[in-house]
Amino acid sequence: MKGFDIVAAFLIGLVALESVTFMFTTGDFLFEQLESVKSNQTCVESYQFKRGVTESIDKNFVNVFGKNSWMWLLPITPDLDVNYLEPIIVEQEYNSKDKSE
Repeated sequence: MKGFDIVAAFLIGLVALESVTFMFTTGDFLFEQLESVKSNQTCVESYQFKRGVTESIDKNFVNVFGKNSWMWLLPITPDLDVNYLEPIIVEQEYNSKDKSE
């Protein structure tokens, strides 16, 4: 039976630290993407204080991923009904309307 190997213990600790870091980073990206789908707003639109029309989270997921929920995780192009004429809401104007009412 071999004794305690300090190099192996160090490498195992390093891999564990790397795994935890990867998990938190990936989780943060996942949370950001889910938040974008929920608010109907891309990252660029959030910096420009713009967003799409507010709808339910179920409808937003169908608009993004397609009607067949069992195919959402497959890397294929979904069958989408894209409305390129959807109105864009500027949040600063939207917020000022809320305050005045």
